Amino acid sequence: MHTVETNPHSPVAETYSEQQKSAFVKCIVFAQEYETYWAYYSQSDGVLYEPRCRQVAAQFVKSYRALIKVDPSVESRKILQTEPPLDLRKILQEMDAWSSQKTAPLFENPKQARVVMFMFMSTLKAHILQKLNLASSDYRFLMDTEEFEHSEGALRWKPHLPPEALQDVNVLIEEASASSTIAVVGDIRNSQDLMTYADSPKTFREKMTNFLQNTRDMLLQHAGVFDKFTGDGFLAYFNEKVCYKCNKNYIDCFLGFLKDERAFATTLFRDWSGSIRKHPSTPIGLAIGADIGMLKFEKISEHLIVVGEPLVWATRMASAAKADEILVNNMLFDALANRPNLSFLDRAERTKHGEEFLARILSFTHQ
Repeated sequence: MHTVETNPHSPVAETYSEQQKSAFVKCIVFAQEYETYWAYYSQSDGVLYEPRCRQVAAQFVKSYRALIKVDPSVESRKILQTEPPLDLRKILQEMDAWSSQKTAPLFENPKQARVVMFMFMSTLKAHILQKLNLASSDYRFLMDTEEFEHSEGALRWKPHLPPEALQDVNVLIEEASASSTIAVVGDIRNSQDLMTYADSPKTFREKMTNFLQNTRDMLLQHAGVFDKFTGDGFLAYFNEKVCYKCNKNYIDCFLGFLKDERAFATTLFRDWSGSIRKHPSTPIGLAIGADIGMLKFEKISEHLIVVGEPLVWATRMASAAKADEILVNNMLFDALANRPNLSFLDRAERTKHGEEFLARILSFTHQ
């Protein structure tokens, strides 16, 4: 928790005309309005209320400069009780430039910007309230650091985690490592042909983007953890604790995602195959491999790192799968064996080093 306090030894309020008082009131009103829009703007990483936030910033700068004519002490460094003192002229210049130039950033670092703006606005408001004799000596403004932690965590992990799991990310990652996880690896068969023989680079880019966006959206809708795209596929996980956080069962989430992904991918790649100049001799489509077990989730330098044997075997299953196939390893087969509306077909496979294994082709008997 960070606290900014007004000076309890401030002089008694001076006498101002109604016109002078109006300058104080306008400035504090625009400061409050700007802070309201700025809170939404900064929390949304610059998505919400950008035009209005810039407009109010311009109004605030204008009212602040008008106030300086009434009360020159507003521009004094001593108003900001910081060490070292904040340069008020620089802050105003930054806000003025940002409000009028659409591409100009407001400070280089978002976290720094929030601290600076809080210090600036809170001390300015405290100063105005004291000048108008509206604040007691123990008046103070508070800033909770939890806002920073939530905002940074939410923005950083939003692409990877379902919305319900964005609270206490550090704790959740630790709990995920101590619970069961289904690793899922997807790989597009004959993706090279889709790129090489596309009717245009634009078509390939649009269709691949469509595949990537929809796949990630479906993963998060089913409480999956999205790891990364691999160029022509993806890595994802359905973790027991993460799904529990979303009030769901992780095996149900895994199966729900498979059904939706298969329906989407089958249509996408059927249509996509018809737009290339040369069709390969083997089918084009999405191959999926999956395995279950314990995975280690770590956050290293704000990056998600996942290691463990289930991921290795999920990759081997995906390598052995053909277009439109879902291959699962033995332990996952056992976990799914009593589930309704599923059927399995055994197939002997080998790793790239010649190790033999038995894969199960998963199919849905009722869509």
